[in-house]
Amino acid sequence: MSVGMPRLLVTLPNVKLADAPRVVLIDPATGRTTLPRLPEEIGQARGITGAALADGRLYLVAHEPPSVHVLGPTLELEQSWSLGPMGAPHSIVVDAAAAFVVATAADTVVRLELKDGHVIGQDSFWRGADGSEPDQLHLNGLCRHDGRLVVSGFGRRAPKSLWADARDGFLQDVGSGEILARDLANPHSPTPATGDLVLCESSESLVRTLDGSRSVRLTGYTRGVAVVGDDVFVGVSRGRRLSESSGVVGNPADPGRPTGVCSVHRLARATLEPREAYDLSGLGREIYDVLHIPDTSDWPLLDEDEARTRLVRSVWDAYEIALVELAESRAAQTSGS
Repeated sequence: MSVGMPRLLVTLPNVKLADAPRVVLIDPATGRTTLPRLPEEIGQARGITGAALADGRLYLVAHEPPSVHVLGPTLELEQSWSLGPMGAPHSIVVDAAAAFVVATAADTVVRLELKDGHVIGQDSFWRGADGSEPDQLHLNGLCRHDGRLVVSGFGRRAPKSLWADARDGFLQDVGSGEILARDLANPHSPTPATGDLVLCESSESLVRTLDGSRSVRLTGYTRGVAVVGDDVFVGVSRGRRLSESSGVVGNPADPGRPTGVCSVHRLARATLEPREAYDLSGLGREIYDVLHIPDTSDWPLLDEDEARTRLVRSVWDAYEIALVELAESRAAQTSGS
């Protein structure tokens, strides 16, 4: 089974079960979701974070074990490259001769040397912190903007505080060191938009332009952006509301009341006004990346029976997680009483 129209590829991080989806395809015209048939090796990854498309190849970043998978035009596995000690990889940008991956745990942007689209070596291209402690700045997003390589990071947080409380977030030009934006709330997913940048301030549930002239507040933890024609597509993860008064939203691993629905929202590019939403709550809790795929005609897809089985397994995965969260919540209430 294959589809010839453009699609949105949505990556799902922090997935436990081997048969649960790691990526989902959305048809924006109909809202229909389908599951691409991925190599078995992808099922061993604990979810997928960053994704990029270059010269017909799909590059997928696995958070654990830290690696980059290179898939060919029919999603066949061409290469799996281990990132070694560069832990917690997130976004990826692919150029002609090199790819760049954010290694969050090392506060580093890693450069992967490419030959014929395959990785042949890696080195530390840029480091945002001194390395005395891991994950000091929580670097995450990466993009090319006006020829610049731009990275997003949460900035430093107070000792023993959650990342959701960090308010020193930034966008930085890796090459010159110039700070393009500062005082951001958990910035993610900087994405070029014809001379402009669209990004998320995740803990404020915001989507905004770089200059702040346009913004919209959704419900949940905003992360993952794709700009396609007159539309902006934004991922929303089911987050945790840390404070009713402040409205601060953390990621699903944080304490607090659940808020939001795992979904992708279509916004008007000119105004960022919401137009419609695609519910993915039956597939997972979190979204990391949203990527426009112009042509999926050569991509194999799961048939309906197999896809249904995968979906049942993903629902079971979510159920098991909910049981663990309920037990932790009850334990916290007991210890506090």
